[in-house]
Amino acid sequence: MAPLRHLPAQSPGQVYRLVNRTTVDRHAVDCAFLWTLRDQAVDSPRYRLDHLLPLDRRVDANREGLALAGEEGWAACRDALEAGDAGEVFAAALLAFATRRADRMRQACEAGLTVKDGERALIAALAWLPPEPLAPVLARLLDAGNPRLRRVALRAITIHRRDPEGALMAALNSDDPEILGAGARGLGECGRRHAVPLLRMRLESAPARARLPIAWSLALLGEQDTLPLLAATVEAAGPDAELAMAVLLRAMPLAKGRQFLSSLSAHPGTERLVIQGAGILGDPVAVPWLIARMTDPGLGRLAGEAFSLITGADLEYLDLDLDLDATPRGASDGEEEEEEEGDALHPADRNLAMPDPARVSTWWSDRTSSMTKGVRHLCGEPITPASIAQTLRVGYQRQRRAAAFELALHAEDAPLFDVRAFGLSQQRALQSCN
Repeated sequence: MAPLRHLPAQSPGQVYRLVNRTTVDRHAVDCAFLWTLRDQAVDSPRYRLDHLLPLDRRVDANREGLALAGEEGWAACRDALEAGDAGEVFAAALLAFATRRADRMRQACEAGLTVKDGERALIAALAWLPPEPLAPVLARLLDAGNPRLRRVALRAITIHRRDPEGALMAALNSDDPEILGAGARGLGECGRRHAVPLLRMRLESAPARARLPIAWSLALLGEQDTLPLLAATVEAAGPDAELAMAVLLRAMPLAKGRQFLSSLSAHPGTERLVIQGAGILGDPVAVPWLIARMTDPGLGRLAGEAFSLITGADLEYLDLDLDLDATPRGASDGEEEEEEEGDALHPADRNLAMPDPARVSTWWSDRTSSMTKGVRHLCGEPITPASIAQTLRVGYQRQRRAAAFELALHAEDAPLFDVRAFGLSQQRALQSCN
């Protein structure tokens, strides 16, 4: 039988409680595991907002169990930190930031700076909690000697879309390119058009590493003259290319976007970017080309996702995908072959359906006249405020992320809708979308 432990009373009149440490340990384990699952789900092509909501409830239920356990709850999180990963950092940080205990926050932050993806876990914990009670915590992190903790605070402020003390603007004065970049990107995501003059001025003197987030935010805020810098980033096909392209192609006219993708295809190593770009542009004229790309084992899944982003077709639901689980009779090494094929896939494509080009082509031939060529589409509809809002409500996560960029660029002063945020917060925000 698991031991029952007394918790110290919090006040002279409070009754002692009995805590089952095994149950408390399970809360810590489940909180860490469920957040890890959610962290993967928010970028998954298989999850929608209504899939995130039950995950959020389960994370919150375990958080409440840890909070009710008092000192034993913290002990369970602290013990898990010793051999933990980002999930355990999240669980400990969530409890530490909620209680605002300096010793607990210090331990959680120290672990977050040593564990892989630990910074993201710290940011997620801060983003999970209501912003008002966190004000003193964020102020303390902004004054931390470690610049990584200052960046954590800036990202948390950005996610909350609230910056009452002007920390994001103040970060533009930093000589640290990471802090400068975090502040600049935050201003863009928060839709702070009043920051455009300072962002422009800072772009001229910023270190090379900070120039992209400044240019990215200016473009997101509607400033067209920074697009060449984003274009150069895409053409370099480096780690920031996809983020730059997400704004670049949506900010430029459709004809120029097609020209850019045509020229981009001449650059080596840009095949994936060109396919993704076709989906971002949303012009049905690219659909036959995408169907042709579906025959490529390495690019077929990505082409299918771009096709769905334009047409709204759910490949699996419509039975337009290949059954890759079927093993031919007599195959001796089928399992090994499947593993080898999976290992060759790009990590971002592992949860994507592999389209059947023949069935997709037939489906498209029956519907090609219903979508106007030369008009940008999102999930089967011309891009309008209504279609953007609909995708944010019912689309898959990657489709919702596309809709978030469209909304930010179409609506003046609109912040970038955060499709990774706490589900109930997203639902409340969507109530104001028309």
